[in-house]
Amino acid sequence: MASVVAELAERPLFGPLASLLRDLQDVADLDHLNARARACEPRPCAACGPPIRFVEPDEAPTAYEHRVHTLGEVMTRPGNWHDFFNALVWLRFPRTKAALNALHVDEMARQCSPGRGPLRDAATQFDESGVVILSADPSLFALLRAHCWVELFWERRADVIRQMRFIVFGHGVYDALRAPFHGLCGRSALVDVEPELIAASVDIQIQHADAVLARRFDERTWYPKPKCLLPLPLLGIPGVDPRNEARAYYEDTRQFRPLPQVGRIAR
Repeated sequence: MASVVAELAERPLFGPLASLLRDLQDVADLDHLNARARACEPRPCAACGPPIRFVEPDEAPTAYEHRVHTLGEVMTRPGNWHDFFNALVWLRFPRTKAALNALHVDEMARQCSPGRGPLRDAATQFDESGVVILSADPSLFALLRAHCWVELFWERRADVIRQMRFIVFGHGVYDALRAPFHGLCGRSALVDVEPELIAASVDIQIQHADAVLARRFDERTWYPKPKCLLPLPLLGIPGVDPRNEARAYYEDTRQFRPLPQVGRIAR
């Protein structure tokens, strides 16, 4: 298992978790995860204060989100890849994870009708499938919003490589990237940045993204429904799949879908 975990650190799009994957190497070891949490500076904490701890599921009646919020306990099944990646994202993006958790708890207290509601649906979608895209060139975001995939990823490929960074947040996406499949899609949040940040280290980029996304989810107005998060065909990102080294790859509309008639809002 250790060799499998370490191997993921070298794959495309696992960069944000690479140092943790090389160090942890065992999806079943909650003690090691908790030791890493204690060593983080600052330590990951829930929005109302308690430090985050990864605990095995039990029969306690407290709902998942409330347990995180009030006790700092994140239920984590030992040996479960999905939960393992969720824990790693808590270690790398603590502010955004705490903001998402607080959003769920606040909305659960506010809602009078059954169901999650669009705000919680959007938060869940980003938690599972989110990708933060940094760009120092607004024209690249314009192409992404318009679903101009050939122009973006092929005709302006060099600009994408030079001026954009793709930071996977969603733990469900990390799980899927262990065996990526045709059509794998993330839900993206777009962040305009200065060129200096594009040239900075992954750690600095993550710190910036974590602060921006935490603030956006705290404000509650950026992503009021799932359609506010822009679809991103992950296998089209340069360097992710060797098959995308040809223009024809991006002409497959089953994976690179044109913009629907009803426009989508994205920020």
